[in-house]
Amino acid sequence: MNRIHSIRSILRFAVGIVIVLVTVGSHLAQTPAQFVLRGSGNPSGPRLPDGRHLSRVVNELLTSPNDALGGPSGPRLPDGNRLNPVVNELLIVPGQPIAPQPTEIPASMPDLLRMPELLPVAAETRLEPAPTRTPVLFPEGTPEPSPGLTAAVASFLSTDIRPAAERPQPLGPQHQPAASRPTASLIPDVPPPAPVQQAACQSCGTGNIGSPSFDLMTSDPSGCYPGRFNNGVEAYPSHALGRFLYGIYNCVCLPDPCYEPKWTPLADSAFFTPTARPVTQMRFRTDLTRGLATPDRAEYFWAKGLGNTRGAQSPDGRRVDRVRDDAISMYTEAATGRVGVFTELTYHRVRPDDRPGSSGFGDLKLGTKTLLLDCELLQIAFQLQTTVPTGNTEKGLGTGHTTLEPSVILGLKLSNDSYFQAQVGEWIPLGGDTDYAGAAIQYNWSYNHVLCRPLANCPIIGTMEFRGVTFQDGAYTDPATGISLGASGNSYIGIGPGLRGFICDRADFGGAVSYGVGSAVGPRQEYRFDLRVRY
Repeated sequence: MNRIHSIRSILRFAVGIVIVLVTVGSHLAQTPAQFVLRGSGNPSGPRLPDGRHLSRVVNELLTSPNDALGGPSGPRLPDGNRLNPVVNELLIVPGQPIAPQPTEIPASMPDLLRMPELLPVAAETRLEPAPTRTPVLFPEGTPEPSPGLTAAVASFLSTDIRPAAERPQPLGPQHQPAASRPTASLIPDVPPPAPVQQAACQSCGTGNIGSPSFDLMTSDPSGCYPGRFNNGVEAYPSHALGRFLYGIYNCVCLPDPCYEPKWTPLADSAFFTPTARPVTQMRFRTDLTRGLATPDRAEYFWAKGLGNTRGAQSPDGRRVDRVRDDAISMYTEAATGRVGVFTELTYHRVRPDDRPGSSGFGDLKLGTKTLLLDCELLQIAFQLQTTVPTGNTEKGLGTGHTTLEPSVILGLKLSNDSYFQAQVGEWIPLGGDTDYAGAAIQYNWSYNHVLCRPLANCPIIGTMEFRGVTFQDGAYTDPATGISLGASGNSYIGIGPGLRGFICDRADFGGAVSYGVGSAVGPRQEYRFDLRVRY
């Protein structure tokens, strides 16, 4: 009986050591140079037959530099083999450590295997091994164990004895070694992502009449306008007027969603025609007017001359035929979004018929501008300018009455290098002479074209401008006879070229000339020079 009791004690002790080695091996595989045991300081932990705590004995064996289990008297397994060579063989086998496999603990296992004191603990209770300790716990030269026993112990060591709730969850594929990741066949098939849907037209930024890439010139009128209905056009216009009207329809009803409103040099190059888009800027301008005939016509340039003390006459009392005017003006505009306000103050030097004249500040101009329609093809704005009579009429520096000038401004993109500007407005005098003051219609247009680009954002643009004034009412003084004649139906026409250079979108400078054509009304020549700064 004593021999049976001894063999049972040795087996229990051997199983405990194997369990400890399983725990130590699993944690060595995850965090080398650390032995993990639980319950080393727990007084209620399992004890050996001699009364010592099992955990303390194992800790001493693992951390002691002496081979405590060595020698012929070491513990043996039931088949007669000593335990130490089997464990040594498992510990010194090269390659990756054996990872524990999650399996249930058989009910027939001894209660010792279920004791929580042998499970891994937190890092603060882990014991560090001796610095010079080798993985071999037992002396060399022991007999080789049988292959069957080695396989049995290896299988036992790879068993996770913890309850299922306490076992670690398997790592995801992204955290596993490449060799252990599941193959592509084990991953469920995921449908490929849908192709990227285009959210705007391919013609973005090329809206013009002349470019074939714009919808206006293609045979497909459907376009691409997210959130808007198709225009339903079945027969696309083949002639220029139809395409133009169709483009206006698209601009109003189906605007291009990827169009980005912004100021461009090509759309604001004219000298006698304002641009449709408001922009914050300051302009310094010099105007040299030569041969202005009948300046009191409808009180358009100055007040009635003869028989009226408000009007200007030559110093010797003679009637004035033509006037020479040199003017410098400062124009300031402030804009936000589609709305802008502006002021213009002018300083004149007037000389009737090249005789000594006068100089001083002229009438003050105030105005507002609102952009009504804005798309890549077309811009339409409404401008209202008011002239306040601040100039001295006796010196020929003003008209002596308030004037309203409502007008419509148009900008049309013909191609990437060509643009058309136009303005049509009414000149309405308020409070002038009842016989002389009269309304007039003003019309200006300009064709702008990029001549060259020294730099990508510094174009040099040439202009060809047409400007005209047609008087609808009023009168003027005949310089030959001195009598009043009706001004209704008289027109002034001017035409001439211009050249403007841009320094990116910050500044520009240039000049233009306008020559009077086919009539004695208005000036013979006008020379204009601009310097503009935007900020």
